[in-house]
Amino acid sequence: MEPESEAKFFQTVLRCVADGVFTIDREWRITSFNRAAEKIIGISRERAIGQPCRDIFRANICEGACTLRQTIETGTPVIGTAVTILDAAGNRKPISISTAILRDRQGNIVGGVETFRDLTMIEQPLGWDDLWDHAKLQRELSTPICLDESIHSADDARKAIEMHAGRIINIKLGRVGGFTSARAVHDLCRENNIPVWCGGMLESGIGRAHNIALSSLPGFTLPGDVSASQRYWKQDIIDPEVTVSAQ
Repeated sequence: MEPESEAKFFQTVLRCVADGVFTIDREWRITSFNRAAEKIIGISRERAIGQPCRDIFRANICEGACTLRQTIETGTPVIGTAVTILDAAGNRKPISISTAILRDRQGNIVGGVETFRDLTMIEQPLGWDDLWDHAKLQRELSTPICLDESIHSADDARKAIEMHAGRIINIKLGRVGGFTSARAVHDLCRENNIPVWCGGMLESGIGRAHNIALSSLPGFTLPGDVSASQRYWKQDIIDPEVTVSAQ
């Protein structure tokens, strides 16, 4: 495979990976930053590229116990270490990280790669109609389960809450049937101290505007799928297009 084709191949793979992935050079500056990393951290690829990784992640290990530095210095990969970072909004977020060395074709170390997984929640690990086993699983886990496809109405949410089938609920306008139902699910969750977040799909700016409105309700305390128009569209059908910043 030619170098240019190889680079395009790996960029395509990185875009499809559910875990966050970034690479750094020998100066600790970020050289790649995939789509999942953007979502977990809340920072765009354009903003992250070229920045010192410690300025983007602000992890509790950055100053004295950086696992990526240890991997590059010792040659030993790290698998599944739990750390805490600060996202773009300044919220503490638990993640699990794994690290490895990057080498060129001659075997020289040119940097490192880190993959990371959001441990804030486990989203819908079982079937959409399986509240019973979700409840059994949640009793065994300290990490909250987030119910997504299981929730189609306020009554579904009520059953899930009463069964302790999860500690977080995702609300998608299309899945629950519009604003009236979404507001009812939101209100029920707020009464029971269940955090909610807004789920998105492949919306144009019109659909994205509805998600923004829904996310303004007080119970939406977790970051949701309210992304910029440019994430999916070269040109959106609304003007101005949706833009997202860390502020």
